[in-house]
Amino acid sequence: MYNWFWHREPDDVVANALLVYHVAEPDPRPAWLAQCTTPVAPLEPQDVETGFGRDTDELRLAYFDCTRSWLYPDGGESAGWYALHRDVAVGGDPFVAWQSSQARLSFEQRIPRDTPPLTIFEWEPASLPVASAQGTVWAAPAEWPPQQALNEGTPVAPPVRIDGPLTFLGYDTLSNAGRLILLTWWQVIETPSRPFSLMGHLLDEHGRPVAVGGGLGVSLDQLRVGDVLVQRHDLMLPPDAPPSQYWLQTGAYWLDTMERWPVLVAGAAAGDRIVLAHVPMSRNR
Repeated sequence: MYNWFWHREPDDVVANALLVYHVAEPDPRPAWLAQCTTPVAPLEPQDVETGFGRDTDELRLAYFDCTRSWLYPDGGESAGWYALHRDVAVGGDPFVAWQSSQARLSFEQRIPRDTPPLTIFEWEPASLPVASAQGTVWAAPAEWPPQQALNEGTPVAPPVRIDGPLTFLGYDTLSNAGRLILLTWWQVIETPSRPFSLMGHLLDEHGRPVAVGGGLGVSLDQLRVGDVLVQRHDLMLPPDAPPSQYWLQTGAYWLDTMERWPVLVAGAAAGDRIVLAHVPMSRNR
């Protein structure tokens, strides 16, 4: 129960023995608690009310699979907490480690008690680390090879409006054990009314997908207008793929019809996917 204090400097030390802490109400007041559901959400609503001293009627409870997606409620503009099962928080997954490092470690419970072992991070309102600085991306039809998309497609800079309930904010990449992890950032601008998915493809020079990564980690009922969603796409070359320059693309589509969302430029459709960049890839990457 005292672990919370281990992550803070005391306000005073008396007789070189007694540590004095002034525990004030958080300012700004946290508005949400987002829990990772892998392998299980560590806190039940009654645990939240007891542990945080907050009525769950006034605190937004959000749930997401942090090994596949990351959720920033309110786009990161309000304070909140993340709660992760400790096995996931310290498991060394590069995506989880990078996203959780954007918040401050607040509490660790290392052994099971009334709740599973867990780690809690505090999020303070801040600018999100969106990698929009990656620069220009290209809107183009799906049938065009990547080089044609660059030559004849429409260059755009994030944020990029899509004909759907999300806006594309940017992307980044991580490397892990010979595979490329593509991270795509999206903001909810309308409440989604139908199931959808987010694309992450590795293309050869002809535009053929050689690796595909997806699997949305946030259910529709957890998304609200203003939320920012980071989608993880694990991309690994198949054994017979030669070392070469490959291309990254993203986009979104409706799951019930497989229809892609048009990319909008000045209000008009300029393609149905976003070509991001070319990357050198080999099985030993």
